[in-house]
Amino acid sequence: MDHRRHGRSLPELDDRAGSGTELRDEIDQLREAVWSHAVIDQAVGIVMALGGLTPEQGFAVLKDVSHQTDIALCTLAEAVVDWAPSGELPYGIRVCLAGELNKARATPGTQQPPAAAAV
Repeated sequence: MDHRRHGRSLPELDDRAGSGTELRDEIDQLREAVWSHAVIDQAVGIVMALGGLTPEQGFAVLKDVSHQTDIALCTLAEAVVDWAPSGELPYGIRVCLAGELNKARATPGTQQPPAAAAV
């Protein structure tokens, strides 16, 4: 059977039959990747709502805050998602996020959010 996706051949399942540990490790990695992606998407949505931003702008804000604070993107995203219900966000992240939101809002074509949200 020819397993092709994006022009590359996928390994045959028979080749991995004897490596149950490798399969479990790969499944764990895939689960982590799906979870990380979901958390980042949720954080992008929060940033979009706060700033009246597009998805691309929301992601760019998170990426810039991650870079400036030297916090991994997924860890930052978790903090933003946790902040929504708790109202607690570390001061350094809060200050950096506010600055990046202000920059993004100043971009031509950015819509202002319905109610000005304080960061």
